[in-house]
Amino acid sequence: MTGACFPDVALASGIDFLHRNGAAGSYQVTEIMGSGCAWIDYDQDGDLDAYLVCAGYEGKDSRNRLYRNNGDGTFSDVTEESGAGDTGFGMGCAVGDYNLDGSPDLYVTNFGPNALYRNNGDGTFHDVTGEAGVGDARWGMSAAFVDVDEDGLLDLFVTNYMKHPRHEGRPCADAAGRIEYCGPFSHFSPDRDTLYLNRGDGSFRDITRQAGMSEMYGYGLGVVCADFNKDGHVDLYVANDLTANQLWLGDGSGHFVDRAVELGAAYNQNGQAEASMGVQAEDVDGDAYLDLLVTNLVNETNTLYRGRERGFFEDITFRTGLGEASLPQTGFGMGFFDADHDGDLDLMVTNGRIRRGLRIPGEGPPPPWDLYAELDQFFEHVGEGIKQSENAQREDGRWGFRFVDRSSMAGLSFLVPHLGRGLALGDYDNDGDVDVLVTACAGRARLLRNDGPKRGHWLVVRAVAKGGKGDVYGARVTVKTKEIRWEREVHPAYSYLSSNDPRLHFGLGGATSCDVEVRWPDGSRAALKETAVDRILVLEKDKETQRKP
Repeated sequence: MTGACFPDVALASGIDFLHRNGAAGSYQVTEIMGSGCAWIDYDQDGDLDAYLVCAGYEGKDSRNRLYRNNGDGTFSDVTEESGAGDTGFGMGCAVGDYNLDGSPDLYVTNFGPNALYRNNGDGTFHDVTGEAGVGDARWGMSAAFVDVDEDGLLDLFVTNYMKHPRHEGRPCADAAGRIEYCGPFSHFSPDRDTLYLNRGDGSFRDITRQAGMSEMYGYGLGVVCADFNKDGHVDLYVANDLTANQLWLGDGSGHFVDRAVELGAAYNQNGQAEASMGVQAEDVDGDAYLDLLVTNLVNETNTLYRGRERGFFEDITFRTGLGEASLPQTGFGMGFFDADHDGDLDLMVTNGRIRRGLRIPGEGPPPPWDLYAELDQFFEHVGEGIKQSENAQREDGRWGFRFVDRSSMAGLSFLVPHLGRGLALGDYDNDGDVDVLVTACAGRARLLRNDGPKRGHWLVVRAVAKGGKGDVYGARVTVKTKEIRWEREVHPAYSYLSSNDPRLHFGLGGATSCDVEVRWPDGSRAALKETAVDRILVLEKDKETQRKP
């Protein structure tokens, strides 16, 4: 892969978002943590719109911003007329149609009360936090809409970071004695996460205790939803800062048990908890088991856990080339996607420190943020290709694939440091490849358009509810060609504080047709044979011929 693959077209397209964090010299830890972003087709016109979360002080300039996709490569700021410009100390956001009216709704996490915005279906949103009962006043971070009890209604899971995040006692300092941001162990206690059950009447009920989650505490930052152990029920993986990560296995009734330690997903290969921020689950090696990538602090790796039978995981970070490349960086948002349509998953990571480092030469954010800025990274998936068996490991102990850092060839934005935080994947221009929206703490957002050379064909699949409206979260789509098989689930909440395109993108290599199967959350299935490629395929529940498993 060569050339400027991902030019930053944010300003040219009309996305002029500048994150404000309210920093005033007191080094409150809240200032350095955010914020996220989301792709949301809020007006249901087929184009992804962009939502970006801000923070800091109250006022017009610090509101969250919604940009409408005009369908011609440009965006218009519709924050004012949409009513979605939350003014809280913003952190993250989640997207989902919680009331089943066909329009995606928006949940915003804050340092302070979170907010739920119901989509009215006419281009506007209404703040329904009070009546919905989800305005938790703690420090919310990542969130996910997910159906935990299999009743067809989207419930809501929220990670909470820490208690008492204001400085207590003496401020923290760096090695030179300068006041610096405190880490979670400095003065603060971890908090428990929150699970809300959707009642179906527009309100939610906190079922954290009934779900078995109330006694487990961690510095929660990232979350991803998927069926990790293939029992037909959704599970939750939580990335915790400096404490053991959690793998909550669900039983389909809304009850969960944390099995991260025994399954090998709580710690790295050295048995250490890492400063985990972002997380994503994908089948990276093509063996039909979900793998996990967790981004971590400088001098820690961005850790890749390979999924195995019965839900077990193995840390293969250094064997795939990600170890050495990630040690000097502090990773936050990330995403696996097939950038060049060759049939395997590449990787993008946005980086930014939380404590001062050496200044990186080149143009960067204004002082003092240039001391925290880092370069983003793009990794190409190379080697012998992905495998579909336990034989993916070679005799020399390495794998038949590896990741190679191609950042220097990926575009000018990868040569300009910033304080990277959120990252969301989505095909905003509907040309069949995945573009990337990136946020920066105290900096401008980037829209990285995928302009790189392509090596094959593609298919984008959208799974929608009966009647053609509303994405069906939890639907599992399998795409098969003569050479390979891909399997992915519709769960847009992953990365860090962000929500991604709910449509599933598949790079097909040289295949000119493929077979597609969807397994709906109720267990019914639909199959299409010899499907044409290079198109957006919409699968509607109950429209195609169904067959029970």
